[in-house]
Order: sequence, then structure tokens, then C-alpha cells
Amino acid sequence: MLGRIKYMQALYVIGIALIIAHGIWSMAHLTAPYASLTQGSAAAPSSDTMTSLIIKPIVTSPVNRIIFRCLFYLFVWVMLFLVVPVAFLRLKRFKFFNVEFEVEGERAAIQRAIITTSKASLMEYLTGRDAFIKTLGCMHGNVITFTDVLRVLLDDIQTAYRDTFDAGFTIEVYEDEVPPKYLRMAQHSKETGQSALWNKPENGHPFQTNKMVYYYPLSDTSFILTALSSYATQFDAFDKHVLPLLHNVISKNIESIELMVVATNPQNSQNPPNPPNPPDARGGTR
Repeated sequence: MLGRIKYMQALYVIGIALIIAHGIWSMAHLTAPYASLTQGSAAAPSSDTMTSLIIKPIVTSPVNRIIFRCLFYLFVWVMLFLVVPVAFLRLKRFKFFNVEFEVEGERAAIQRAIITTSKASLMEYLTGRDAFIKTLGCMHGNVITFTDVLRVLLDDIQTAYRDTFDAGFTIEVYEDEVPPKYLRMAQHSKETGQSALWNKPENGHPFQTNKMVYYYPLSDTSFILTALSSYATQFDAFDKHVLPLLHNVISKNIESIELMVVATNPQNSQNPPNPPNPPDARGGTR
């Protein structure tokens, strides 16, 4: 990358030098003819107006044409390297007259694109077949526990963040319990139906953690509280949608698996056990 930057900066300087050298070379070859031309036309009577006397020599002068042409080339060359910032990758903002340009390094842009694509792939994984198979693998007998599936998929998300984004966080899952430190965020998540985020300021205490909390109701009286916290990783708007999507996908997958179990074992639901015979008058059964 550094070699590429130096190469483009050298190209930028060489281009300016060539434009200036071309102008000097052109003016040097026009000096003698232009002098004889001005001497021959100096004695000629003139009936032109004052405007033509001032503007016409400037426009028709070969030297001025060369100067204007070189200035135009320089303007185009400089604007090329400002609008397409290959020579100044560290340039963040540039103001030319009253026009302000926002420029950012290609490394940051590429990194953001990679992060966005990777997080989109993570969401695709959560809604895909692999997550469904992992949900099916959490079945014990004919029973699937929501928290078991949640912990398995949260571990996958934690691994993906650590390996892809070099970002780590701590996972906490609470059943029908809200710790005091998450009380306000849990209430906010419950009211909005979305994850509640809190990122510490840049000058915040180093032992404060960034937090993301999501409240998910299982029934009218039961709920799951999922909390992610990190000292270094800041959660963004993209992360805010991961936990709601995860919980909804788990609920949908569990429901689908339960329907599959009922469909493959119809006798368990259609043929309930026969009730015992009522006792007769002697105390036995009929």
C-alpha cells in the first residue's frame, strides 16, 4: 500500500512537471516568430475600438494561448487527483472555492464494506438451513429448550465476531430475571421490541462496558433477557437487529420442528391412553 501511494504521488508530480516543461518549450519555440510578427504589425494603422485593442492582443497572442492552455491542463490534472484521491489517501476534506469535497481513505471504505458484507452473511446464516440443523441438534427426546438453542447460536455469533471482526464480547442469558444493571435497558427493549444499545463515550471510564440488551417474551409470564457486553467492541445499528432476528428465528424453527414431530408421530396426539374402568360396588374394577 505504501509503495502504491508513493508511486501515485510521483506520478502526480511528474504530470505537473511535464505540463510546465511543455509550456516553456512551446514558448521558447514561439519567441522569435512572435517578435517578428509584432514588429511587422506595429507600424500598421489601427482603426479598432478600445475593447478590441485590449482584448484582441490577449486572445490572439500565441504566448497567451500557450499560457492559458498550460493553466487549463494544470487545473484538470489537479482536479483529477482531488476528486479521485489516489495521491492523497489521508485527505479527509478539501474545500476548493465554495465547493467542499469529502474524501476518505480507500482502506476505511473497504473495511466498512467487508464488515457490512460479513454481518449480512451472518444474518443469512441465522435464517438458513445450518441454523435450523443446529436447532434440531438441540432436541432431547421430543423436547427442545429455547435457551439451549439460544446459547448454541450465540456461541456461533461470538466466534464469528471474534474471527471476522476481531471483536469480542461477553454473553449473558437470563430466564425470567432482570439484573439491576440491565433494568432500564431491559424496560426500553420491552417497550420498543428492539435491542437497547449503550456505548461508552471515547473519554469514558476504561472499565465501563458497551452493552446491548434484548427482552424477548416467551409467554405472558415468561421471558428471556439476552445481554452482550464488551470493553472494546462498540455495537452499531447493524448489530441492533441481530438479537431480535436470532430470537424470532429460534422461535420459528422450534415451532416447525414441533410440527414435524407431531406429523411423524400422529399416534401420540390422536390416540390418548384409555381411562381406567370405574370401580364396581365391591371395590374392584369392571
